[in-house]
Amino acid sequence: MVLGLVLWLAPAWQELGVAPLFPPPETVWPAQTFIGPAAGAARGLRAHVGVWTDRGVVEFEWIFEDESGETIFTRPQKYVAGFWPTAAVNLGKRGDTLLVGGLSATDGSTVIEKWTLRFPALPQRVPGAVETVYEARVVRELVHREDVEGRYGIRFMEPVRGKDLATHVLVHFTDSGDLYVMSVSDGSLELLLAADLEPELARPYWIGISSGLHPTQGFVYHYGTDPCGGPHGTYLVLLDKDKDGRIDWHQLLDNAGWTALLGNPHHWTAVFD
Repeated sequence: MVLGLVLWLAPAWQELGVAPLFPPPETVWPAQTFIGPAAGAARGLRAHVGVWTDRGVVEFEWIFEDESGETIFTRPQKYVAGFWPTAAVNLGKRGDTLLVGGLSATDGSTVIEKWTLRFPALPQRVPGAVETVYEARVVRELVHREDVEGRYGIRFMEPVRGKDLATHVLVHFTDSGDLYVMSVSDGSLELLLAADLEPELARPYWIGISSGLHPTQGFVYHYGTDPCGGPHGTYLVLLDKDKDGRIDWHQLLDNAGWTALLGNPHHWTAVFD
């Protein structure tokens, strides 16, 4: 089984001139880390970003729009990560910096990198432009790498609201289910909420984490089970009521509990993803 998988992945990894020694994680749902549309650094440019764990690929779909917002055309761009990517998060508002995390394909350690995108000039809407190849250059920087029990593999990442979005992120580890805050500047970790205190963090059915600002409940982080984003399914809700970067309250909610506590997100102060 593993041999067949490695052979299937060979074309992507051959671009780096290496072969994976460790297989990809078996528990990761590839669609869980789609983020987008991320605001592009250039006017008229957006991107959907997909993380494809079993292919070792991070894929961008660049979307070009004219001044009226009409889509002119789209362009895919694929990056072979060189490790098994399992999670990604957009830093800041410009959409030109991502954190990409996963597992090393050479030693199985946990890896988090910062990817800074450098954008070339946008294609113009001229005859033949539909054939234009658009590729952003990626500058990669290692932020965190370790092989420590309890911090093996990354399920999700999300910016810490209330702080500069480029400085701190939530990192949810796969093996323990523990939730940490990581400093982007030096990769240091601080435990925010342990799965021992909130066992739902370790459940396998969560497919994403999102966040927003509620008018009375502060910053809201919520895990969901619905791939369409709700309002269906079950939610694990974490509240930072005083907006200090700490979790003050956490509970599993069904639809009725969500409505009673948080209402409709359309009425929130802000919805971030």
